[in-house]
Amino acid sequence: MPPLDTTDESAVRAYVRAMPPLSRGTAGGNTACVEIQAGREIFIMDAGSGIRELGLELMKGPCGRGECTIHLFFSHPHWDHIQGFPFFAPAFVPGNTIKFYSIHDVKTALIDQQRPLTFPVSLDYMRARREFISVEVRQPFTVGSLTINTIPNAHPGVAYSYRFEDKNSVFVYASDAEYKNLDEQSIRPYLNFFRGADLLLFDAQYTLKEAWQKVDWGHSSAMIGVDLARAAAAKRLLLFHHDPTYSDTDLLQVQKTAEAYQAQDTTLPPCEIIVAYEGLTIDLSPPGSVDVTLMTEREAAVLTPSSTFTQHSIEQLEAQLAQLMADDASSTPIIDLSQIETLSVAGLKALLTLHRKKGGGQIVLANPSASTAEIIKLSGYQNIFAIYPSIDAALTAVKTREALKLPGQLVADRYRIEQKMGESPLGIALKATDIRTNRTVALKILSPFFSDETTAKFIQLAEPLPQLNHPHITPVLDYANTGQYIFLVEAFIAGEPLQHRLDDAENGLSDAERFAIVRQTLDALAYAHSFGIVHGDLKPQNIFLTADGVRIGGFGLGHLDEGNNLLNAPLLLLNAPYLAPEQIRGQPIDAR
Repeated sequence: MPPLDTTDESAVRAYVRAMPPLSRGTAGGNTACVEIQAGREIFIMDAGSGIRELGLELMKGPCGRGECTIHLFFSHPHWDHIQGFPFFAPAFVPGNTIKFYSIHDVKTALIDQQRPLTFPVSLDYMRARREFISVEVRQPFTVGSLTINTIPNAHPGVAYSYRFEDKNSVFVYASDAEYKNLDEQSIRPYLNFFRGADLLLFDAQYTLKEAWQKVDWGHSSAMIGVDLARAAAAKRLLLFHHDPTYSDTDLLQVQKTAEAYQAQDTTLPPCEIIVAYEGLTIDLSPPGSVDVTLMTEREAAVLTPSSTFTQHSIEQLEAQLAQLMADDASSTPIIDLSQIETLSVAGLKALLTLHRKKGGGQIVLANPSASTAEIIKLSGYQNIFAIYPSIDAALTAVKTREALKLPGQLVADRYRIEQKMGESPLGIALKATDIRTNRTVALKILSPFFSDETTAKFIQLAEPLPQLNHPHITPVLDYANTGQYIFLVEAFIAGEPLQHRLDDAENGLSDAERFAIVRQTLDALAYAHSFGIVHGDLKPQNIFLTADGVRIGGFGLGHLDEGNNLLNAPLLLLNAPYLAPEQIRGQPIDAR
């Protein structure tokens, strides 16, 4: 035991955190699967059993909503590199797209793996869109921001190494490779392929002795990896594809042996030697780097800081924003936080500095992790930022705000605009999120062209509405006059307007359904009348059909024209066929 007070839990936890990963935990036993994040693009190398857990993690984001594209590459189709794909959850979600890249016929391999004899669910049962792309060996190609190249490995049936690089960094995936001949001519192609890698993932399944005994088994050793990595000036060597019979102690010994071997030769710069384990994350982006992507037709500029979010990141963001405003002042910047695992206090302060330098305008953030969103909430600064779960959601909201000429993403520092639902002479209806309760709401903003008298009447009519609590009345949650706009907030009802069913000749209403709608509507109106509240604009567009029955919305707005003879009105705000005769004549309306 170390000199440690084992009754002090915080001291024990601190001691364990300081231990090497394979001493405090385990490398794990899943077969090959590596995720590569490049900006907003998701790349995956191989679909071993590890892809099941990766899929569950991806389901927490856009993949769970059917909004993601995944680039899945295969080194070769041996079973330990494809066996996890039948359990990859994003493949079952409609709307997702999975692009398969391989030199082998991986489509046949995946189909065969999921034939009825060996698996209960066929490949065709998976609902994500599938696209199979044939890769040409040694022929570079680009996907998103990455340039990708391949080289064949000595392995039964042939496997292939992949080199991924962008303007900042290089990652080489060289699993399932045997290096039988180590003379200069034989290894030169590999040294050129590995050249300058920031991270070289290397097949180190065996000790050197075992590698030379198991000829044609298709795997290598850490000591060979040290020589090749140093000769190619690779910065980090990641030992990968561990022998399943090795314990974590064995793997630590492999690492120590490789480090001791490296120390014997000081003529070349050393490389960092790392043992791969499940959950290991390595950031290859330069500190503070920022990628900028201009969306289609310059609707918005998306800026993606790296996971090492620093003051330098903010300086780069400021420079990029200044350039964007100079190029196109109408372009709205969105900061994509998908690469930020967590936000430090310093990073939060830097964002607030950016907010102030931007003149106090709201900063639009997208794709925050749960941790980042919680930190912003705990800090009390959530009203400073308009936060959206995805780039698509942020773009939709930005376009809605700009089309409606609203001054920001938040209404009354509380309601975050999501999208437009409808518009009428009375005003606009928006789908929004109440950031205080995280509840989806319907936000109805009164037209800015009404007189002060009319807007005052709107507030007066809205005052009694929140007291209505009936299963067939849409709850009114809030109303206010901010000085910039007047709005009413209702609960968001996920149902279809009665008008849609009336217009649908193929899916009409039965007599029983009609009777239920009429009865529930009358129940709701009688309840409202008991409070002295008359709807004033009852029509099929304000009656919503839900799984729990009718929900009536739009209470009160029909009174805005009360006192005006609508036969002489230059612009009719209400829907004439559904108005009471006395309402058209400008007379008071009541429960009748």
